[in-house]
Amino acid sequence: TLHLISVLPQAVSHFEELVGMAEALLKGGVTSSTSSLHSHAVWKASNNPLADSYAAMHSNSSSPITLNVEDEEQQTEKQFKIEKWQIALCNKSKPQKFINDLMQALYTHEYMATHSLTGAKSSSSKDKAAKPAMNQNEVQEIIGITKQLFPNTDDALIRRMMGQKLNNCTKKPILSKDLNSGAFQ
Repeated sequence: TLHLISVLPQAVSHFEELVGMAEALLKGGVTSSTSSLHSHAVWKASNNPLADSYAAMHSNSSSPITLNVEDEEQQTEKQFKIEKWQIALCNKSKPQKFINDLMQALYTHEYMATHSLTGAKSSSSKDKAAKPAMNQNEVQEIIGITKQLFPNTDDALIRRMMGQKLNNCTKKPILSKDLNSGAFQ
């Protein structure tokens, strides 16, 4: 009983995060699933019993969410909200670490490798085509959240850190496991 009482506040907090994830999944369809899976892995690694209930909720195939692509794009454009559970997963020791973690929670590696902050052509690689710009509402949302946690950080510095994260994704391909040979590519 004493153990249950000591664990209860953490359980309530994780339950609220689960509710937030469920709302995000219902609002955003499949777009939130990669970051949700990342949070499930973090919970599972910490031997959290709530991870299993999240897995059961997430893998429930009896009620699939069906959205056509147009509806999904309209919802994504209309409403971009960084959820509390996504922020909770991020390292908050330094602005750069926070931005790196937040962007990884929000976007796929492929998206970050193929987009830029402004959409302007790079001066360092003039022969390459310009990458499409990220949604500026999303950029402003990330800047706003970062400034809440790190009030002494200015917009220009946050933008530089975001740009650096995008550049790093362009330089580093994701290692994928070759199923035939068991080696990493």
